[in-house]
Amino acid sequence: MPPVVSDKYKQEKKEAILKSAFECFAEKGFQVATIDDIVAHSKISKGAIYNYFNSKDDIYIELMNQHTTENITSLKHELEKLADTREKLDYFFYLYSNLDQHPQFSNSTRVHIEFWLYSTRKNELRDIMLARYEVYKNLFKNILKEGIEKGEISTSVNPDELSFIFWGVIDGISLHYAMLLDQYPYQKVYKEIKDLIYVKLGFN
Repeated sequence: MPPVVSDKYKQEKKEAILKSAFECFAEKGFQVATIDDIVAHSKISKGAIYNYFNSKDDIYIELMNQHTTENITSLKHELEKLADTREKLDYFFYLYSNLDQHPQFSNSTRVHIEFWLYSTRKNELRDIMLARYEVYKNLFKNILKEGIEKGEISTSVNPDELSFIFWGVIDGISLHYAMLLDQYPYQKVYKEIKDLIYVKLGFN
């Protein structure tokens, strides 16, 4: 009989694979890095890796889903504590304007943007990425809708369109920072974007 493996052991092994995979993706790029690279980095056999994941795509999706779940859960928890629309938007901008302080932010951005583009060539991956995008988009959109309903935001605002603009700007800033690093005035750019959006919302 094969040895009994505990759930704790399985989880630790899975996390070790994910950690090594991210480091390989960050170093070589998602498309260039291979399962063999992950094997070499993690010292975990290819057979063992395939016990947990069917492919390199599956590994990245797991990494992304973990990050998304943690991020959305934390965001919703913090937003529920805030009373009005401006406080919620202030929190959004505070959170994202400080991401450059995270040591893995530039690597995460490079890998994520690469995978996002890669996913456009595979319908099943594109569907996963679109579903994730909708979660983030609707979180911001619903804050705007609530603000309009409460009379805290100008009725001239289109929540759907402004949500597209917001996340487009967020992704653009993140990509530019990942390319330019310290040459890019990350936090100053966020302040300018915040001021422009607040004018549109009718905040003084």
